Formats: sequence, structure tokens, C-alpha cells
Amino acid sequence: MAGLFYIVLCHIPFPGVDVSALSRSQQLSGFSVTARFSVLALGVTPLLLAAGLVECFKLFFFRINAFRGAATPHNVTEMVVRIGALLLAAFQSYGLAIALSQANIVTLERPVVVWTTVASCLGSTALLIFISERIRWQGLVGGLWFLLLLPDLLDLPNNFSLISELLRTGRISEIHLMASIAFTIASVYAIIFCLKSWSSLLASRSLNAGVARGPDYAIMVWPPYLTQIVLSLMLPLFFHLLPAEEPLDSAHIKRVATVAWAVIMPIFTFLYIIKFSVSRRRIQKPTYTAFAMIAATQIAVILASNIFSEFLVLPLSGMAIIVAVTLFFSLDQLQTEQNMKVTAKIGRPQQK
Repeated sequence: MAGLFYIVLCHIPFPGVDVSALSRSQQLSGFSVTARFSVLALGVTPLLLAAGLVECFKLFFFRINAFRGAATPHNVTEMVVRIGALLLAAFQSYGLAIALSQANIVTLERPVVVWTTVASCLGSTALLIFISERIRWQGLVGGLWFLLLLPDLLDLPNNFSLISELLRTGRISEIHLMASIAFTIASVYAIIFCLKSWSSLLASRSLNAGVARGPDYAIMVWPPYLTQIVLSLMLPLFFHLLPAEEPLDSAHIKRVATVAWAVIMPIFTFLYIIKFSVSRRRIQKPTYTAFAMIAATQIAVILASNIFSEFLVLPLSGMAIIVAVTLFFSLDQLQTEQNMKVTAKIGRPQQK
């Protein structure tokens, strides 16, 4: 149902947008063009950024709450994320409205375009917040990750069609296709291995402590996105402060961003390990093996995806693969847990 709502909203253009111009562009770019000029043009970006900033705050200041023996109520966290997402949506939609008013695809006057665009983006963001809070995943709070992955899944047919066309025209060979398939399969198996190891570790710690705790897969999906959020805020300031003797080319900026990402991302993974250690006081020190395994997998999958995308066509990016595998693994774990409960209930003798 959530996916149906998303697809419908992605086909509702902003008021005043020339749909015929979009249909001509759609033949070249597929589903993404329609979504780019629809009321879901911002997608889950405001919600992801607001939730990411709150997650960063929780990671860096969780020791204060642990020392005080208190935790931030879940409803307070949700309220902060809602307000932050709506404020970010208003700010981003205003810039989008200014860009649309200067384009040749709108038929309304500039003030009308600004107000209708801002109102449409605020309404769609509020609807995405509502949908995400109604979706619950095993080990992943809320449906943010499903909504984040949905555009990539909807673009899969277009990507497969592109790969088929490139093969037919000889622009890529069968070797490139096999390499793409091998990379995807290897990434899926590596992520599943990390998730199983992490889930087993959590289960064993809970069993030893005599406390029933559910799995927590945020350690697999949040660190790459938190790193991306931090770099998007820090790198522009960093390059702005550099002496402007020689202009930096895009290749140099990309290399700096890649190195910074590979350095910062394990820090967030390590913070989740420490959070796991502090919130479950039975652990005396961080589980360094789990940290090394998860961080190495995240770096390898995402960096290899960025490298391979230069000469291969990948149906999904490295980040999308991590989110997709984590979501499906979460669903499989939930189904297994429900089957075990049903089996135990059937096998239990009824009391007379």
C-alpha cells in the first residue's frame, strides 16, 4: 500500500508544470524524470536528513544519558524528526520553486509557482512521515529505509532495459555483465554474513544477561548515510576555506570525498558498537571483531560499487544493496520468529 501511494504521488506533477515537456523527457530518463518534477521531488531527503541529524546527536551524546540512567522518550524523538523534516522540506522546496519559476516548463506566474510548490512539498513530506511511522521492521524502527529504497526498486526495469540495450549495441560485453552479477552476488552474501553474525552476537548477549532484546540492524544501514550527511555539511566549508590559488577539478574533489568517507564511516560504525556496549552493561568492552567485519563490508561494497560504476552498469548502487539486503533479512527474521511462535503455541499442551 505504501508503494502504491509513492507511485501515485510520483506521477502527480507540480501545479503549472507542462506535462507534455515531461513526457518527452521521460523517453530518455524513465521513471526518475517523472519523480523529479512531481510533488515527491524532494523524496525522503528531508526526512532522512532530519532523522540522520537526530541519530548523530543520539550517537555522540548517548554517554550522557547512560551516565544519568535516562533515555530520550521515543515520542520526543519522533516529534523532533517530524518538525525537522518539515522545516527542511520548506527550505528545500523554496529553492526548488525558484528554480522551477525560471524554467520553461511552468505555465504559472512566479509567486503562484513558489506557493504551490512549497505547499505540495510540505504535504508530500508530511504524508511520507505518516507512512514511515506506520511501517515497522524487525530491527529497523520505522519505514524510512523502505521509502528510501523504493525509487531504486522502481527504476530497476529501466536499468535492466538499459543493460540489455548496451549489450545489444556492443557497448558492454558479456564479461562486464558477468562481473556486475558477480559483484552483486558477492555483496549480498557478505552483507548477509555480517547481519547473521551481528544477530547471533546480540542473541547470545541477551541470553547471557537473561534479558529478551530484539535485533538491531541500524549498525548496517545508518553509518554510510550518516557519513554522507556529515560530509555534505563539512566538505563545502572545507573547500571554501582552501586558498583559491588553483581551482579544484571534479576528479580531485571526488578523490578527497572518497578518502574522507572511508575514514569517517568506520567512526560511526564504531559508535554503534560502543552504544551496544554501553546500553547493554553486561559487555565490558566493544566487540572489535564485529566492528572490523561490518565496517570492512560497508567500505568494500560501497567503494567497489563506485569504482565499478565507472565501467560497469550496476542495477543497484552499493548503498542501495546494503539497504535492500538488510530490509529483506529483517523480513526473513521476522517471519522465522513468527513461525517459531506459532509452532511453540501448537505444540504446547492445553490446560484443562
